[in-house]
Parts: sequence; C-alpha cells; structure tokens
Amino acid sequence: MLEKWFHFVSLSGRENTIREFFKIAEPFNYALVGGWGVGLFVDGRLPTFEDLDILLYPYDLENFKSHLNDSDFVVGGLGGYGISTVKVVKEGFCFDILLAYNSWEEEALDNFIYLNWDDIKVKIVYPEFIVIMKIFAGRNKDLLDIILVLESGKIRLERLKEIVLDNLGYDIWEDLKQLSIIGKDLLNKS
Repeated sequence: MLEKWFHFVSLSGRENTIREFFKIAEPFNYALVGGWGVGLFVDGRLPTFEDLDILLYPYDLENFKSHLNDSDFVVGGLGGYGISTVKVVKEGFCFDILLAYNSWEEEALDNFIYLNWDDIKVKIVYPEFIVIMKIFAGRNKDLLDIILVLESGKIRLERLKEIVLDNLGYDIWEDLKQLSIIGKDLLNKS
C-alpha cells in the first residue's frame, strides 16, 4: 500500500515539493488526514493532489506558516469549514492545513502513526479519526471514503464508536452503521 502511494508521488512531477513540505512539517505536531490518509489505509484508493490535508495545533500555525513562507510556499489565511482551514500552494501542489480545536482532534494529533518515507517520517492519524473528519466534510466523495475505510478492516470499530458517541452523539453512530450497511451492498455490486 505504501509503495503505491510513494509511486503516485514520484509520478506526479511534484515529488521534490512534497518531500520539502514533509521535511518542513516533520518537527511540528501535525498529522496527515483527508484523502491521502484514506489512500494509506485503503488499497486502490489513490489520492489526488487536492486530497492532501494535515491537522495541526492552532498554536503551531504561525511558526509553521513562517517556515513554509521561507521555502516559497504561498500560505493563505483562515477560511473554509468552520473558518479553520489554511490553503497552501507551491508549484501546482496545494494542500490544506486544518486546525485542531476539538478534543477528539487533539487526541488524533497526540496518537498518530509514523510512516517512513526514505529519510522522512510522515505522521498520519488513525483511520477512526479520518472517518470522523470525513463526516464533517460531508461531500459525496467523503461518504465513499468513509465506506472504504470502514470496509478496509484497518479500523478499530470499538474505538470509533467511543469517539463518535462521546463527541458527536448516538444519531451519528446510527448513521455510520447504516452507511456501512449501504456501503457493503454497494461494494458487493461493483
């Protein structure tokens, strides 16, 4: 799975920029989320370049932006969902910085997985947290990603249930269970 992801990056023509970004991010308390995160847990889900999102503590934002600016990344202001997203661009490569304001987002940042990409350690949140973030994004492709992650066998369902019930409520947990049933049916038909 990692090999496919790295192969995708190497074919993109933006490998140096992506490596530079992750080198800048490495000392910060960040974690990869979004479609790139899904692609690391779901076989066959190759990310697109607009799928790269990272989660970052708000107190790290200004320092992180400064490091990005020093390396000629163009850093926007806050905007997007909940006014907590920062857009970053360099040489056609763009990504979003999402800020962790909720306790479950902080937990995601404090409990990440390291993936080694040559000399770079890429941090990624556990798939349970990707599902939660995809719930909030709520687009059709996010619903599909939720189904794919739920069906991947790489998610801790009891932990997901605990996070959802503690932070989003019983109704969202029931919706996720229904989405999983619908997803199984859809995946079996394709």
